[in-house]
Amino acid sequence: MRLASTIRTALAAATLAAGTLIGTAAPANALPCGRTHNITIDGAAARVLLACEDRYTRMSGWGKDTRTDGLCAQLSVFPEGRGPVARHRHRACGEGTARNFSNRYYGRSVGLILEIILA
Repeated sequence: MRLASTIRTALAAATLAAGTLIGTAAPANALPCGRTHNITIDGAAARVLLACEDRYTRMSGWGKDTRTDGLCAQLSVFPEGRGPVARHRHRACGEGTARNFSNRYYGRSVGLILEIILA
């Protein structure tokens, strides 16, 4: 019984370590639709177009890993009125790797966080 508890604790710690944040851009205020936003941090870049569609915001663009370091670039999306939980996370791993995305959200703005995470 005690061994199982120790193993569960070790697995939980390993899971937390695997999800550790390496670097991040400061959380953006809600970005309005109708504009293109370029976001860059050391090791990652993103270009995001936010377009207004009635009561919705269409988000499209790309996120890119810009460094050879074994880490990944991740763009987290926080739609208006959804609270602190990211709706989507777009990840690119490997220097020069870019991931395109296109999503639609209810509301007229979104918050974005570009970060560097473990692969």
